[in-house]
Amino acid sequence: MTENEKRYGKWQIAIRAQADALESGGGGFVVYPAPEGYFFADPFPVRDGSGWVVFFEHYDYAKGRLAYFRVDENLACSGFEFLDIPISCHASYPYVFEDGGKRYMVPELCHANEINLYECVSWPKKWALVKTIVPGCHNGDNSIVRHGDRYYLFTTIYQNGENKFCIFHSGSLLGEWRPHGRVNASSPANNADVTRGAGLIFSSGGRLVRPAQYSMNGSNGEAVVLYGIETLSPSEYSEKPISIFGRGQAPPCRNCHTYSHAGGLLAVDFCGERETDRPAKPIGEASLVEVRQRNFYPDHDLLSRAFSTNTSGNGLCYYGATLGGVLYEGERDFDARWDLVKSCGGFGGARVLDIGCNMGIMLCYLKAFMGISHGVGIDQPDDMLASTNKSGTMRAALLLRRAFGLGDGDVSFIQEDINSPGYWDRAPVGFDLVIATSVYKWVEDKEGFMRYLSGAGMVLYEGHEPDEVEVGRFAAVGFSAKVLGRTRTGVHYAPSDTRTLILFHKNTAP
Repeated sequence: MTENEKRYGKWQIAIRAQADALESGGGGFVVYPAPEGYFFADPFPVRDGSGWVVFFEHYDYAKGRLAYFRVDENLACSGFEFLDIPISCHASYPYVFEDGGKRYMVPELCHANEINLYECVSWPKKWALVKTIVPGCHNGDNSIVRHGDRYYLFTTIYQNGENKFCIFHSGSLLGEWRPHGRVNASSPANNADVTRGAGLIFSSGGRLVRPAQYSMNGSNGEAVVLYGIETLSPSEYSEKPISIFGRGQAPPCRNCHTYSHAGGLLAVDFCGERETDRPAKPIGEASLVEVRQRNFYPDHDLLSRAFSTNTSGNGLCYYGATLGGVLYEGERDFDARWDLVKSCGGFGGARVLDIGCNMGIMLCYLKAFMGISHGVGIDQPDDMLASTNKSGTMRAALLLRRAFGLGDGDVSFIQEDINSPGYWDRAPVGFDLVIATSVYKWVEDKEGFMRYLSGAGMVLYEGHEPDEVEVGRFAAVGFSAKVLGRTRTGVHYAPSDTRTLILFHKNTAP
């Protein structure tokens, strides 16, 4: 192994026959090895007669060149050949697609500071420059797909010391390409470590699926996130992760950063441990929650209105949080509380009730990032909210829900006086998780409240009394406790003024 391979790693390509592009099982790969002193990466297969052509990056640790090899039905691979293509700088990520009976390529040409479109003039070797579609940008890992009556270009642009995930769109391949209305270089979101292109965009189950690099633990291309694109238009975009492919699924590897499926062939690249790698961290369901939260494009106009509408009585919104790269200031640090909640996991598909929901931020987070089935929030009627200087609470909740792209079928709100006589005998039931944070103190019928909570499977709770008192209160009605941690009460309170967040599970053993 050369010094470059020890320091920077040695990427190689592996292929396997795979009918379903989203198949998650491991094994069955044939490795296309790179010679000593080189690495092969960024494979893109194209079905060709009885076999495939796989385009890839051939890198000598100084400059990348574009090449291809052939694969037959038995997965036997030919030797590689370099493309005849008018590129003089470093090139990689040879994204090949077909449109109107012609084959095109939109490779990464980061040092050329432009995104170029090439057309194949003699398959598969010879390519000609057709058009510079986005000039003047340091770009990486470009992908083009047609959706509806428009073309969309996904790329990563480096400017002002940051890599930004960006989308461009056009009515035709050779027409004018315009920046996306929300996902562009001016977007506050800085999420390139979970959005950078990682292979062919494909269709599965009636939706587009976009592979993207997962690089959250300090190592480039640790794995590939497979995103299902939910909304795609010139002004709107949303995608949610389906799964993560990588360590333990490709051939023995530390990293994997390209996942391309076409015509029944899956081609990936993989890399072993490198001297520069940090200790590997596990990648699982908790990682998907992180990905959902980082790859999030809320409506910031609506968020600004929501956070300015709801006040805590100290002149600030009750909660403060960082959303889509923007800090919205508030009295309580919601991010600190959320870090404790998301460490629990296991809420996917749950029906959730939040008693004293305030602006509904916990429910919106749980729906958007942890995939609960439905959330219901209860807070006081308008006249009671007005009497406590919180008249904007429900307006803020509805604005926040809209900013998250959610509707009444995702998160809904009820305004009721929980201290009205007999309330806990008629309160809504049928929830997997009940949230009761900083509300017990204000409940008048405490016995009825605890009787109601005793019917839940899980209770996410925060109280005002010492931990042993709160734990003992729930133990008396059959719950065991998992103490999640403490968070500060608010910016107008002493740093030592904190409360404990506890997740209670109902004991099921006889």
